[in-house]
Amino acid sequence: AQSLVMRVGPDLQTLWREVQKLAAFAGDGSRLTVEDVEKLVGDSRGSNVFAMCDAIGSKNATSAIGALKKLLELGEEPIKINFMIARHFRSLAKARQIIDEGGRRSPGEAAQLLGVPPFAVRKTNEQAARWSAIELQDAFVRLLKADMGLKSGGGEEVVQKLVIDLCASGGRKTA
Repeated sequence: AQSLVMRVGPDLQTLWREVQKLAAFAGDGSRLTVEDVEKLVGDSRGSNVFAMCDAIGSKNATSAIGALKKLLELGEEPIKINFMIARHFRSLAKARQIIDEGGRRSPGEAAQLLGVPPFAVRKTNEQAARWSAIELQDAFVRLLKADMGLKSGGGEEVVQKLVIDLCASGGRKTA
């Protein structure tokens, strides 16, 4: 179910169509696997955005660049990509702050504070643990520079450089 939602995004009509397709594939009482969902639903801009942001948050340049390439091929605007990366980093910064303060939160409360769905809290916390507060500050400076570059005529090359720079940031796991 999580894989389906991540691939389809918040559009309920599309979600309903994909559920119908999966139900027809499964037949009577068969169980679907994540692999079935990946095969039958395919890629969408939404799934690629989340995959790219997760890869950047995990400092995985190869996966991040691959997801970025798919997004650009699907026609996603570089300025929107930059916005989504910035949104992800706001969640990471909030999670980092909670980690640094030693605070424990219920999954529901953490989801609300981080601005992510409850099933994404653990993943957001794991990614935030890879970034120091200083690295996150640097990431926001890079995001601002990319935003200015995009608004002054830059294109795909701006977000490509941003993704590479963010994944190279620090290069180590920090506590």
